[in-house]
Amino acid sequence: TISHNLSAVPKMMIVRNLQGGYNWIVYHVGNGATKYMYLDTDASVYTGSGYFNDTTPTSSVFTVGTDAQVNTTSATIISYVFADVQGFSKFGSYRGSGSTNGPFIHLGFRPAWLLIKRSSAAGVDWILHDNKRAGFNVNDDYLAANTSAVEVTGNTFQNLDLLSNGFKIRGAGTGTNTSGATYVYMAFAESPFVNSKGVPNNAR
Repeated sequence: TISHNLSAVPKMMIVRNLQGGYNWIVYHVGNGATKYMYLDTDASVYTGSGYFNDTTPTSSVFTVGTDAQVNTTSATIISYVFADVQGFSKFGSYRGSGSTNGPFIHLGFRPAWLLIKRSSAAGVDWILHDNKRAGFNVNDDYLAANTSAVEVTGNTFQNLDLLSNGFKIRGAGTGTNTSGATYVYMAFAESPFVNSKGVPNNAR
């Protein structure tokens, strides 16, 4: 077990062994501790205990298994560990509808940065939207975070609206809104009501 000092239960973790050509391993609350994904590929979610030992993280520690990608003797391994902070960050999942009038996902803030991944099927990129590329709704410019490709612009399949309290899917593409598919997301606020420790920004 590894202490994370968040004083909250992690909702998403990204772990990588810096030795050799290892993957970026992702735990996400929308998948659970028995599953994992790779941030650097378009694969779907995998099942296995080697990475997170089938153990849900707690408010003090997270657990790794015996796989070399997360637990090698004398290796340097980094981890980025995230929790929900009201008004600042949110991690969750939603079900696609296949409609251009897609689901609305409530965050409690306007997102500045949003990462979405279809976890229920392979061959689908990590879709990264932000409030700088298009700068207006419908937001139809994005990056595929698992590739080195340049940004996609004017796309009508993975587009969405960044709203004052969440995001609304406007496209019917496989990356964000296939009917019945499960998607996980990671979002950070444009104008956080609080800082990363959950303290109101107007507090003195």
